[in-house]
Amino acid sequence: MESARPPIRIAITMGDPSGIGPELCVKALAKLPSRARCVVIGDRWVLEKATSNKQQAPRTEVIDLKNVGRKGFAFGKVRAEYGRASMEYLDLAKEMVREGEADGMVTCPISKEAINLAGFRYSGHTEYLRAQAKAEDVVMMLVNQDLKMGLVTRHIPLARVPRTLDSKKISLTVTLTYQALHDFFGIARPRLVVC
Repeated sequence: MESARPPIRIAITMGDPSGIGPELCVKALAKLPSRARCVVIGDRWVLEKATSNKQQAPRTEVIDLKNVGRKGFAFGKVRAEYGRASMEYLDLAKEMVREGEADGMVTCPISKEAINLAGFRYSGHTEYLRAQAKAEDVVMMLVNQDLKMGLVTRHIPLARVPRTLDSKKISLTVTLTYQALHDFFGIARPRLVVC
């Protein structure tokens, strides 16, 4: 008799404590299927503040880094403290995946301005993780139940997109996206649309 496969364990980073990330965590966890065991990396106090009176805080494991100052905390503020906290969540999730304690990670939004104030010179998660992994080529992929989208450009104003695109970047993105769809998502013959 074949044993049931245990659910995958996903580390979810809360993102910028002052941003939309804590609210996204609360709302998403209330709707996630039980096929995955989720652990939120963040600050429990902030997650509780993000929970509206109409909803209950999700019953999930929280790794509480307690790295957000209570005095003067407010949503919608850009502070170096919040940028540093969001990167600490990302570092722990990265280590959990590297050590096999998590099968993957989901990241909530961070503030480029806040992480820059904290001394991190990256435009987003992908660029930071690329540097940490010493990877040459990476593709940011947005995934939902219907679509998986590999992005050629990341974190730049729309006006700069046309002069940033070239055939080499497009070809690399198509190749890496195809490989990911095949290798990680188990799609035998991925079909791609480029737009």
